Amino acid sequence: RALDDQIAEPARAGLLPGFVEAKAAALAAGALGGSISGAGPTSFYFTDSDARAEAIAKAVHASYESLGIRCIARIARVAPLGALGLGGDATSA
Repeated sequence: RALDDQIAEPARAGLLPGFVEAKAAALAAGALGGSISGAGPTSFYFTDSDARAEAIAKAVHASYESLGIRCIARIARVAPLGALGLGGDATSA
């Protein structure tokens, strides 16, 4: 439910050609959820298995390709410890 953005995503989706179709393809391939990263054009999808991640990446890529839109799909893992504090003064090198 945290990825069910009913405000920003619908407003920005029209600015990202192919996003609606790609998200539908990702969900059909087993994504647990996904959305637009920042102002776009990057989108992201979550899943719980490596095999499903491959299927989602292929489905998203195929969706954009079918619309004539160039796409690069990358698979990455979420950091298991989450965000970490930098400690000290994070504004100086």
